[in-house]
Amino acid sequence: SSIADLSLERSVVVADPPRKGLGEDVIRELAAAQSLRLFLYLSCGFEAFCKDAEALLLHGFKLTELRSYDSFPGTKHLEIL
Repeated sequence: SSIADLSLERSVVVADPPRKGLGEDVIRELAAAQSLRLFLYLSCGFEAFCKDAEALLLHGFKLTELRSYDSFPGTKHLEIL
């Protein structure tokens, strides 16, 4: 089974990948998922988010909103949604 096999009429995917990001294989599967209507990406790694966001945009995704959350006060780490 893969992401591309989603059969719901209006699918929502929420991803919280490791610091290294989603990876090209997952991005390709997301792009092939015809029923995907909303994709939420939660990231703790800014560099990986930027790399994945660029790849997702190249596959036709649109970035409509970006928020940062300070889940770790007193550190340099932020969560990006």
